[in-house]
Amino acid sequence: MALVLFDTNILVDALKGIPEAFRELDYFADPAISAVTWMELIAGAPLSEQPRARAFLVSLRFEVIHTNDAIMHEAASVRGASSRRPPKIALPDAIIKATGNVTQRLIITRNKKDFVGANIRIPYELETQTIVQIINVMPPPAQWLVRHRGAGAGTGVAVIEPGEGGIAVHRRRLRQPR
Repeated sequence: MALVLFDTNILVDALKGIPEAFRELDYFADPAISAVTWMELIAGAPLSEQPRARAFLVSLRFEVIHTNDAIMHEAASVRGASSRRPPKIALPDAIIKATGNVTQRLIITRNKKDFVGANIRIPYELETQTIVQIINVMPPPAQWLVRHRGAGAGTGVAVIEPGEGGIAVHRRRLRQPR
């Protein structure tokens, strides 16, 4: 099996319980993470979740690859190239990419914007769906519904509601029962 380097987003997904992330983590025999990924995962977790994140990292038994001279030079090269030819890659992502390049590991990530090339694997994508539902619908307060007798032969209703620039009043004529 290939040597692999997991990006932070895959580990975050696993912590959130996404099954595809767990499958990816379990598949490879010699997985590793960059020291940057370790720091991003811990620092990005809420304080109350940091012990859980640390325990998760320990349970994975991944090799943590620390930055060395070769990785520093490669990261500077990756970052510099992205500055000249957008999109500009963030320094932490440049270090992760450099770590994969120098150690000849396949980088597993969901970040298609910053990670491109032959040594990149995008195992799945997440799609955010926003669902808006109307719940707990309450009738308007009684004081906003005003019944009145019009000048003509019938009863009218004035509905008062918030409108653009203030309150809007809508009058409707109701028919008298025959």
